[in-house]
Amino acid sequence: MGKRGYDPKEKQSSTLSNARVLELMFDYNFAVQGLSVPVQPKPTTRRAVSQAQRRFGERAHISSSGESVFLCGKHVKTQEVVEDICIKLSNMLGIGEREALYKMTGIPELKPT
Repeated sequence: MGKRGYDPKEKQSSTLSNARVLELMFDYNFAVQGLSVPVQPKPTTRRAVSQAQRRFGERAHISSSGESVFLCGKHVKTQEVVEDICIKLSNMLGIGEREALYKMTGIPELKPT
C-alpha cells in the first residue's frame, strides 16, 4: 500500500541545471558577493574551494565546502536589492529550489511550470 496522496509516476525533478541558473542570473545583472577576508577552506575541501576561487575570484563569497556561491542583485520586478542567494555549482536544480529562486529574483525563466 502506497503513501496517501503520493503518485509514483510524478517525478520531483527539474530539467534546469545549476550552471544554466548561474548564466541566467549573470544575464540579469546579479553578481557574486564579495568578502573582506577570503574563505579559509578546511583541509578536506581545499580543492573545491580553490577551484571556485579561481572561477569567481579570491574574495568571492563561497561556501566553506566550495560547493556553493552566493549572489546578490536586484529583483527583476520590484527592483529591491536581494542578497545571499545561494547557488550550488553542480547538479540539477530541484523543484522547490527553482520556485524559491523565482520568488527571490523574479527571473521569468525560473518560474515553475
